[in-house]
Amino acid sequence: MVDSVADNLLQNALAKLAEDPSVRVRAELAFSDSVEIRVVDSGRAVEPDVARALFQGPLASRSGGLGIGLYHAARHASAHGFRLSLERNR
Repeated sequence: MVDSVADNLLQNALAKLAEDPSVRVRAELAFSDSVEIRVVDSGRAVEPDVARALFQGPLASRSGGLGIGLYHAARHASAHGFRLSLERNR
């Protein structure tokens, strides 16, 4: 489960980087009592209406994708007792 969620988050960050080479991406993976995956990028914030709908269902993506990646990752994480969230939107 961790690898598929991490893969989706990293693929999204790489797509943003391909769109704008000046974007910087940082990824962190921590194990303690639980697993924490954090991906941070310097790209533009997600539009507020999109941010509210993230993880709730498929969303059209700017990159032309099907828009189901984050939804699928969130469902997968939830099925294993984890939560996927947008921690900060700057």
